[in-house]
Amino acid sequence: MDGVNPAFFDCYLKNVDPPELLVKTTKVKAGYSVSLRVVKANKDFKLPVRILHGSQSKTCFVGSETETFNFTGNTSPLLDNTFSYYKLTIAK
Repeated sequence: MDGVNPAFFDCYLKNVDPPELLVKTTKVKAGYSVSLRVVKANKDFKLPVRILHGSQSKTCFVGSETETFNFTGNTSPLLDNTFSYYKLTIAK
C-alpha cells in the first residue's frame, strides 16, 4: 500500500466515533494564529485539514501533536470541512 496511511483507514473502519479535531484561533499582532490537534485517535493518524484564508487555501495533515499556523491580515481563517468527517471542538 504505497502512499496510503493505514492509520487513517483504521481510525474510520475500527472506531464508531470520528476523530476529534481541537482548534484554537487566536488574534495576534500581525493577523491570526490557528492551532490544530487531533484527539481520540491513534498516534499515527493524520487528518487532512484544509484552511481557507481569503482567496488562498492551505492543506495540512494534523496528528496528535499540536501544529500552529500563522496568517497575516485582518481576515480570520476558516476550516473547510466539505469533504472531512470529524468532531470539531473549538478551544477557548
